[in-house]
Amino acid sequence: RLTGEYISSKKLKSIERIVREKEFKRIDLKKGFTAYSDQLTLTIKKEEEQQTLYKALESVPEIIVTPEGTFEFFFSDVKLEREDIFCFPEKFLKEGIEVRYRKEGDKVKLKCGTKSLKKVFIDMKIPKLRRDTIPIIATKTGDVLWIPGVIKAYIISSKSDKFICVRFRSGTKGTDR
Repeated sequence: RLTGEYISSKKLKSIERIVREKEFKRIDLKKGFTAYSDQLTLTIKKEEEQQTLYKALESVPEIIVTPEGTFEFFFSDVKLEREDIFCFPEKFLKEGIEVRYRKEGDKVKLKCGTKSLKKVFIDMKIPKLRRDTIPIIATKTGDVLWIPGVIKAYIISSKSDKFICVRFRSGTKGTDR
């Protein structure tokens, strides 16, 4: 039963089938509920409107709060090398920096070329349902710079560059968990 409604045996058989296939599938149920199978996980949840996230970096220092956590932008004279911090040359500010969810066709520059975000998420085994809710740092021209906990873009910089660094702290609506 879903909120007082019964699931038909036909829907239950469909759910069983998508679990056995071990690939991403979706079945619409009654009352706005949807069943998703993503590899080994079955999720039944009430559909919500797709969240949108788009926040432009207006100045540095700045804090941008998202549903997934807080991004803290600050200046640094040196490139900091830490897991929770990503630094890029100050010159990227001219292109415009934004915090957003992924878009179709997003790519990230790596030392050996470029890779689509779709391929990055597949290689990292990030569930399909989660991919649209992971915040990314990108330029307004579409270059993905950083996805916290997933990948950092390869950026060539010189020793004379000043850097903008961004620290990500995960947590619901920007508060630490």
